[in-house]
Amino acid sequence: MLNTVLVEAIHEIYESEIDGIIHFSSLDAISRFEFGIMMDDIFDFNKENIHPAGMEDMPWKAKRPKDLSLNNDRP
Repeated sequence: MLNTVLVEAIHEIYESEIDGIIHFSSLDAISRFEFGIMMDDIFDFNKENIHPAGMEDMPWKAKRPKDLSLNNDRP
């Protein structure tokens, strides 16, 4: 389903000749882990390298928000 929605959105953007930076989101929020699994399903990555982890387990230098969901309400 996600693939279909994304393809339709890209087609609509192309046909509308919209330019600039475009952020795309759906109504559903998913975790980074779920996103990794979806990318594996699409690109046939090695699932053995995808593991769930908590934010506290990441060695990031900059703080990251727990929720990276985009608000897709149109003004």
